[in-house]
Amino acid sequence: VLGVFGGSVFVESVESIDGLVGCAQDLLQRHPTGSVYMVVDDISSLLLLGKKFEDIVGFLMFAKCQTRLCLVLGCWKHKADESAKRLASAVSHLSDIRVALAPLVTGFSDTATCTMRITTHESLYRIDDVSYLYKLADNGLKLTLNSGTVK
Repeated sequence: VLGVFGGSVFVESVESIDGLVGCAQDLLQRHPTGSVYMVVDDISSLLLLGKKFEDIVGFLMFAKCQTRLCLVLGCWKHKADESAKRLASAVSHLSDIRVALAPLVTGFSDTATCTMRITTHESLYRIDDVSYLYKLADNGLKLTLNSGTVK
């Protein structure tokens, strides 16, 4: 199901690789010019639905070949899940820009503190590799770089 809101197209969850390919093709067809952004909340959830690693990577390769399609996705891994680790590695390798989050142990609190590392696979985007320490609290987000506050 597609719906348009403020120039963005929202798609109900898709539970198959063919559904993702069809959605991407439909978005490109509906918007014949300019870049099209497709956001996939958590591509690793397809593994939990029993989809094959190779089929998921096949979709990523398909998306990479679509010059106007910009795929924005989340991918989670757990150190005990080999399939998820393989998928995260494949996603990382195929990505032009990667944002990796690693939690810091803070215990129970009203904040979440992590490191965030932004890297680029190709120099096309000319983004220097950078690491931030961030603190997410009830009252906002604070990013810190080299002991100075960024935002």
